[in-house]
Amino acid sequence: MIIIILLAIFVGTVLLLTYPRTPAITDSQGKKIQGSIAKLEKVKIGGVDQWILMRGINTANPILLFLHGGPGFSEMGLFRHFNKRN
Repeated sequence: MIIIILLAIFVGTVLLLTYPRTPAITDSQGKKIQGSIAKLEKVKIGGVDQWILMRGINTANPILLFLHGGPGFSEMGLFRHFNKRN
């Protein structure tokens, strides 16, 4: 019985840590900035599932489309790290 409980905890933890998400854009006090956007959505393009990450402080600003990746590697996981505000 203990093995089933431990397995359930492990599976739940893995699902929680791997669920695709992006945190809200916040100010210096940790409050969500009104008018900002922080979304991660799956779309089907040409019959293939693709992921789109949308982040911005103001939705009225123009869109910058950054196409990345290639055979076997996505830069999405590195984008927020190297493009954060100082």
